[in-house]
Amino acid sequence: MAAVLDSFTHHRPVEGLRDTLGTLCMVLYDDRHLYVAFRALDNPRAVEAPVVPRDRIWQGDWVGVSIDSYNDQQRSFFLCANPLGIQMDGVDQEGRDSDMAPDFQFTSRGRVTEHGYEVEMAIPFRSLRFAPGENVTFGFQAIREVRRLGAHLYWAPVTRNVNSYHAQIGRLEGLAGIRPGRNVQVNPTHTTTTLGARGADGMAFDDPRGRFGLGVKVGLTSNLIADVAMTPDFSQVEADAGVVDINERFALFFPEKRPFFLEGSDLFTSPVNLVYTRRIVDPLYGAKLTGKVGRTAVGVLNAADRSAGAGIPGLPNAANPYLDRDALYTIARVKRDVFRNSYVGLLAGDRTFDDQYNRGLGVDGRLNWAGKYSFTFQGAHSWARDRDFRATVAGLSPAQQADLPGEVLDATGRRSEGNTFYGELSRDTRALNAGLNLFGYSPEFSADMGFIRRTNLLGVAAWVRPHVWSKGDRWWNAFHFPMYVERDFTWNGETPTDEVISLVQEVVFPRNSWAGMEHVRRFVRHNGVNFENLHRHAVWAGSERFRTVQGGGLYVWGDQVVFAETVAGRDQRWELWSNVRFGPRFDGGLSVNGSTVWRAANGTKFARVVIPRVRLSYQFSRELSLRVIAELRERHTWDAAGALASRTQSLTPDVLLSYFVRPGTVVYLGYGAVLNGAATHDLRPDHSSVFTKVSYLWEL
Repeated sequence: MAAVLDSFTHHRPVEGLRDTLGTLCMVLYDDRHLYVAFRALDNPRAVEAPVVPRDRIWQGDWVGVSIDSYNDQQRSFFLCANPLGIQMDGVDQEGRDSDMAPDFQFTSRGRVTEHGYEVEMAIPFRSLRFAPGENVTFGFQAIREVRRLGAHLYWAPVTRNVNSYHAQIGRLEGLAGIRPGRNVQVNPTHTTTTLGARGADGMAFDDPRGRFGLGVKVGLTSNLIADVAMTPDFSQVEADAGVVDINERFALFFPEKRPFFLEGSDLFTSPVNLVYTRRIVDPLYGAKLTGKVGRTAVGVLNAADRSAGAGIPGLPNAANPYLDRDALYTIARVKRDVFRNSYVGLLAGDRTFDDQYNRGLGVDGRLNWAGKYSFTFQGAHSWARDRDFRATVAGLSPAQQADLPGEVLDATGRRSEGNTFYGELSRDTRALNAGLNLFGYSPEFSADMGFIRRTNLLGVAAWVRPHVWSKGDRWWNAFHFPMYVERDFTWNGETPTDEVISLVQEVVFPRNSWAGMEHVRRFVRHNGVNFENLHRHAVWAGSERFRTVQGGGLYVWGDQVVFAETVAGRDQRWELWSNVRFGPRFDGGLSVNGSTVWRAANGTKFARVVIPRVRLSYQFSRELSLRVIAELRERHTWDAAGALASRTQSLTPDVLLSYFVRPGTVVYLGYGAVLNGAATHDLRPDHSSVFTKVSYLWEL
């Protein structure tokens, strides 16, 4: 007999309001599957059910479940479907954003009815990880999203007065006779790539290059999964969107998009970003072991990166002792559940490249108590040895030595050690969020496996975020007033390097609309020069109220530092975006990002960049889709006298035809190119590629 779940309540836009549309969820199981059915009442003409690719059903209405299969209040799987049965899934980890990268095998069907829509899902227990037993208990939540209303509803009420989502979800108790299974997945792939490059006689294309890959996933036990990929296609299907980078002080962060590294990545996350898998550029292989035994989660990642042995401009290949060698990455992680809804963990990593190495060891954790308070912490130590080119340099002629880059001349095998720490105490309720953060990186700390923007840093930050919520009968849903203060010093605490004081006011309107403004006062010390009382402002607004058109924008302006010249300046930056749905199967998007930087002393321009990006997608069926992206990047720079120093443009078209049957069984046909020139009429292709990828998943 099915368990019937009703009495849904709103989490947003107005917390606690009862469901007035009507939502019913029914749950039952057998020894192989968990079955879930939803009946979502609504005006059928108001139901938003676009035909979209998998994992993009957030563009319309959807329902789903959240399953905490270990019942540990730390993480959960979410499995969702829209009114047509198109799927979305991923992982929610306590204290972090949802991760939609993992894909799970389950079946779903949906249909729009005269009273709304209905969805059915069959979730194999072998797709879930859980500890076997006579009577298993899952944490469980049923969810409904009504896009036009901006409404997010839960079966088990979730309040912002408690700082843990997983501590508030319901339970499925007494699941007898079920086992997670130890299934084997075999996923062969074949990729063919044809590369083109501009030569003296125009574009020249290489012969097609084919590569076979094999991925194998084995359930060693009901709790431990081994995942091995040999000569895989680790490339991402969609290129990174262009970013404004004309006046950056530190390195830019680009998120990981490759499926092998994304799946299970939540286990390797920690407060300090010590694991950044985009450092592994061109892997020869990858291997992972992940799972949970009792209250202890474990993970091991190992990969060999071929890109480390690339040639170095200015250094003859014959003299390069590191040429064509691989860098070996090994990362190990252990997390132990403690108390209720808390954990402590260990993270160890090693990157070895011939005689060069970088090793790290750290401890971290998150402690929650009283439903409002949390303390997040981490401490880590690093050991490193640089490459040693001294013998290589000594063997070169004076003329060859004169052409050597600094990365060779400065590499003397130097050893170093360093530390980092992070601590954050926060209190979170519906009316107020407040916190205090202390962090630091010693000058010699290094994390070649992670992403650290700067070292020699000691910082303290505090924030207060008051909220005012309506009861659903006003022209507004909420007002937010975040205030943030940060002060940074050198590691020894003697020299101030940065200060930020930020005041924000934002209003959220009914039906997914918002507007806000910010004022920031900054202090920056750069290259020994202090820049004080830098005032910056921002305004933004956006709306997803309408089904056919959504959009928004951001405008930032004020005082700035021209970091390349260490002089005072000012800048403006803008972002505009829109999404347009032309029909149930056809949608598109347009965004424009831009920035201009001026020198304050004489008012001359330093640089300007504008990046428009267009995306068009057509979904022929649930499986077959066509996507076209075109991005134009225009960049200007001016010298100190205000004369134009450079002008460049680049255009990157990207076309992808996809046939997606289920996760692991796909066919891709794609084309990409890079066209460069001084102006639009001068654009000529410099590089291009055509690729195909065929992948099939067997479950044994």
